[in-house]
Amino acid sequence: MAELTLAQIAAGMTGDVLVLTPLYPFPEDPHACAFVHTRVKGYRERGLRVDVVTRAFDGVSSVYEFEGHRVNRLSMADLGLVLTRRRYPVVAVHFMEPSVARVLDTVDLTRTQLVVWSHGGDTLYWDRPLFDSPYFSAPRRMSADELDDLRERDALFARLNEMPQASFVFCSRFARERSAQLTGIAWNRADVIPNGVDFDIFRYQPKDPDLRRHVFTAKTHADVSCYAMDTVVRTIMELSRRPFFEDLTFTLVGGGAAHERLLQPVRCLPNVEVVEGYLTHDELAAIHRRCGVALFPTRFDTQGVSMCEAAASGLVTVSTLRESVADFLPAAEGMLVDADDFRAYADAIERLYRSPELFARCSERAHRKAVELLVPALTVEREVALLRDALTRAEAMPARRSVQGGARWGVACRGDAAGAESTAASQAAMTEGAAATTTSEAPLLTLALVGDAADESRAGNAAGRSLPARVELVSCADAREALRRARGRYVRFVTAPRDWVAPAGIEGLLDALEDGGSDVVLAEYLSLAPSGEHPRRAGAFHFMCPGVEYAWGDLREVGAYGFAGELPSLRSAVLRSDALRVEGFPLELMFRPDAAAQDAFDALEGVRFHPHVAWVLWETSVRFEDSSMKRFGRRLRGAPRGLARRLRELARRLRG
Repeated sequence: MAELTLAQIAAGMTGDVLVLTPLYPFPEDPHACAFVHTRVKGYRERGLRVDVVTRAFDGVSSVYEFEGHRVNRLSMADLGLVLTRRRYPVVAVHFMEPSVARVLDTVDLTRTQLVVWSHGGDTLYWDRPLFDSPYFSAPRRMSADELDDLRERDALFARLNEMPQASFVFCSRFARERSAQLTGIAWNRADVIPNGVDFDIFRYQPKDPDLRRHVFTAKTHADVSCYAMDTVVRTIMELSRRPFFEDLTFTLVGGGAAHERLLQPVRCLPNVEVVEGYLTHDELAAIHRRCGVALFPTRFDTQGVSMCEAAASGLVTVSTLRESVADFLPAAEGMLVDADDFRAYADAIERLYRSPELFARCSERAHRKAVELLVPALTVEREVALLRDALTRAEAMPARRSVQGGARWGVACRGDAAGAESTAASQAAMTEGAAATTTSEAPLLTLALVGDAADESRAGNAAGRSLPARVELVSCADAREALRRARGRYVRFVTAPRDWVAPAGIEGLLDALEDGGSDVVLAEYLSLAPSGEHPRRAGAFHFMCPGVEYAWGDLREVGAYGFAGELPSLRSAVLRSDALRVEGFPLELMFRPDAAAQDAFDALEGVRFHPHVAWVLWETSVRFEDSSMKRFGRRLRGAPRGLARRLRELARRLRG
């Protein structure tokens, strides 16, 4: 695995389709999201130019090869930088997570088609206790924090579902219908395309009747009860009490933290072979050729790729009678039974043992159903057609354009021009819902570049760049000029591209600004951490209550009644332009210095503190819908204005 600079990694990313996946096969674990690798091979074989990015959980970006295919391991921060500087016509996301959504929210997707693949838990998260509880225990109870996270995911997918350039692919009909039932989302653009099987590797050969004596299973041995490895063990124990047991053999493939504990009752049996660890597809196919029965009970699944591979090879696959399994296996002949009924599994294996004719009939039926559902024409070729159609739609999407006129927002932004521009595009896209309610043709954002970004722009590197609709770009020598030239009523300081306002919160913030009168709206902001897993937050300010005004002097007091010495960051503030231009505006006394605001502090040296300042807390959501975001409005007058109206509006929103 080669550790390269980000520039070196990005130079090798030349595709039209970007595939994002949290895991990808590598030599130590060839099964990690192997179904994504199967897709990528099929895409490339059919002429699609594809780049693969998988998650660098240690934060160290690198490149490696797997079976001759280049794989880019990127931190979430580096992924954001790559997407800031390079537009992919199509981004295909497997297992959409809030951490990935946060990155996508910081880049310009105005001419990108987003295709989201769901494989189960990523959209069936309300069923999480059914598929992630440990063995030998009752389904766990979810914590309040976990429930908050699930509601955040609901809001994420609801927002994606309303994006005209976003579409979804589910691996089974059950996954699509169950996710809609759990989330309440009627999927607007959703296809069902199963995970494919490589029939060149898992080749079918009519099974010798003698192979009905040889039973195979391949499962992870993680301490997760949905895989039902305990049922496999109990089935073997039940068969061990039957007279023909010594005529059977069992090959158990898998590894994980619960390996020893799960297999302890059967390891000593002479006809049980334990293959610990993970095998390649070729190694699994070799075992398929010497076995005739596949034992795959499951307590929760959306497809079961290993199960389908066994069926494609012609193994009689004994599994669980549930909708997600019956979609892929023949339900006749009693080969599908209850997940926990180990005696029923043993009975099915005994019937196959005692009837070579039943074995041959079930083997042919299992293979035929796999062919009917999982051949390339119905899986990878459908996905290639879908991606090609997305590429065509992406090229037809209108280019961003700059519109002149008075801006509703002003933004002073440090960082390079490309990053600043992408941030502006992303934030402009977030405001589209709120913008639709106004008839103004003015830009929503004035993006004022300062520092290095302005130097690059003046050098001509930003010339000819198209901007999102209703956003303008101005180049400024310093923050003072940026504040003077900002044509919106408000100015926002952003460190491109990692500081952002979540889409679900932007409309409430705009409403607060439209009320007028507030000189400062301070929002608890999120800044994307290098890992992307947990965004950094500004101070929570729990000492303030929604709809109440506070004297600025009181908030400066040390202790539980105020900021306690930790002033808010200027990066979290939206400030009224004309207030900032007033001589003596106490900017450096109200906010702590940071890299994003340094130019502003340099430009406003010597300002004096005004003691009669009041703050109003405005609360809305920050991480999509459910985590609270606290907003503060400051007026130069000491008395509240419009407080009753704000409280009525807050009550109306809460009722809605």
